[in-house]
Amino acid sequence: MATPPLDAAWQLYWTRMRDIHNIRYNQLTKEENNMNNNTLDLASLIADNTPEGMEVDKDNSTDGKIVFKDKVKSRTKSTRWEDLEGVRGYYTESNSGLNTVPNTYMPAAENANIYATEAQCKAHLAQAQLSQIMKNVNGDWEADYTNRKQTKYALCLYEEGYIVYDYVTVPKFLAFKSKELAEQVLRENDDLLEQYKPLAGVG
Repeated sequence: MATPPLDAAWQLYWTRMRDIHNIRYNQLTKEENNMNNNTLDLASLIADNTPEGMEVDKDNSTDGKIVFKDKVKSRTKSTRWEDLEGVRGYYTESNSGLNTVPNTYMPAAENANIYATEAQCKAHLAQAQLSQIMKNVNGDWEADYTNRKQTKYALCLYEEGYIVYDYVTVPKFLAFKSKELAEQVLRENDDLLEQYKPLAGVG
């Protein structure tokens, strides 16, 4: 057999080395994939054999032993007032004085007038007084939110304070039949409006 030229011999050598490298690389890649597949299979195996209502106890499980524990059930709390664990705060007496409720009581009809904070309780007193003022200045006029031709003028609370805002369909509590009346109430009742802020909302 004739000896190949030196350049051809080197080319043959590097070609074989490249093939050996590719074969070894493919073997390592295959082994790595197999390891990943085994991990996925193990996870599936555990999931398929986990008793109902239980989960893996990661703190007490080891490489050789899988320990299960009761699954912790997440319970979403109700937002209904009747489902509260207890109520306490402030309420108004028959003479409009504030009274505190330091103890916690279960939600019941006799406790439905309890506000969570003192500021909110005082705000509801201001709201009652403002409603009487509105009735007096508006007379028989009532805001009709289905009537787009009827313009209403409301005292709306923003960051800079109350402003008179004209609108037609968006319900507002402090609503008046004219801009002049709304401005007069704003000008003459700044104390009540300040007290009412916790319940006034924004806009």
